[in-house]
Amino acid sequence: MKKEKKLNQFKKILWVEDDYYHLKGLFKKVEKKGFSVIPARSYIEAKTLLKNESEFCMIVLDLIIPYSESTLVDPDLKNIETNDDATKNGVLLFDFIIDELKLDIPILILTMAQTPNIINNLISRRKFVKKIEKSGTLPIDVKRQVMEMIKLKNIKN
Repeated sequence: MKKEKKLNQFKKILWVEDDYYHLKGLFKKVEKKGFSVIPARSYIEAKTLLKNESEFCMIVLDLIIPYSESTLVDPDLKNIETNDDATKNGVLLFDFIIDELKLDIPILILTMAQTPNIINNLISRRKFVKKIEKSGTLPIDVKRQVMEMIKLKNIKN
C-alpha cells in the first residue's frame, strides 16, 4: 500500500469535462489513491494544459466539450446542430493528443455522446483507449477503470 501511494504521489490525470464542478465527486476515490485530477473545461484549456504540462499519466475525455470558455458562458456561441457536431471538439482534442503530441498514455472516454461510430473509431486508433458511459457511473466505477488502465499501461511498457 505504501509503495503504491509513493508511485502515484506525483501522478496527474487531466480530466476534460465542461461540467467538472457538478461531476467532480466521480474522482474522489481516484484522488484518495494519490492521484491529482487537473480539470479542463474546454478544448482550448485542455490543449493549453497539454502543451505546458508533460507529466499527465492519463486523460479522461468527455467528447462533448465547448471550444473555449466563452462558449460555457454564452449559449448563443454554441452552434451544435447534430450529435456528431457536438463531439467535434472532443475528437479534435483526441487527434491533437495522439497525432501532434504523440502521447502514449491511457485515455478514458467518459461521455454521454451517443455516437458509436465515432467512439469506436477513436478506440480502434490506439491502445489504452476505453469508453464508459457518464450516465449512472459511480465513483467506484471511475476508480476501477482508471486504476485498471494505468496498471495495464505500466505492465505493457
